[in-house]
Formats: sequence, C-alpha cells, structure tokens
Amino acid sequence: MDATRTEHIDTTKTQRLKIALTGASEYIGYILLEQLTREYDVIALSRHGDQKEDNSHVEWRSCEPFSISSAEEHYKAQTMPSIWSTP
Repeated sequence: MDATRTEHIDTTKTQRLKIALTGASEYIGYILLEQLTREYDVIALSRHGDQKEDNSHVEWRSCEPFSISSAEEHYKAQTMPSIWSTP
C-alpha cells in the first residue's frame, strides 16, 4: 500500500443540518428560505404549509407562527432536539 496515497472523501453524501423557519411563505421568510436551502434542509413552518409542495431540501408544515406551542408541536414531530425553551 502506498503511504503517500490520500483517501477521497465523498462530500455529496454528508448529512445536512436541518433547521426550522417560521413565516417561510411570507416575503422575507421566502427570501431566507431560498438562501438557507443552499446549505441546510429546512422545515418550513407557515399558516399555509399544507398548500405547499415539499422538495429535496424543504419540508412544509402548517402551523400558527404566532403560537409558540403550535410551532413547537410541528417542529418536534420530526423527533429532533428542541430549540424552544419552556418554563
């Protein structure tokens, strides 16, 4: 075996971080969504998420964005660690 040989690492199969974005269908949220999906998988939370189509980097969910309990419920459905703090 050649000691100077370096191994090739396939970076196309690395797991992308997943984040949640509320208000993803609104003007600013949609611009953020376009930027974030370049590097991350996004759970897009919106009042009208059920009317949107998922793609390889975006999973749409309906929730009331001004209700922390609604957003937390839909975010946790993925069995991911919570970013929400509760009293």
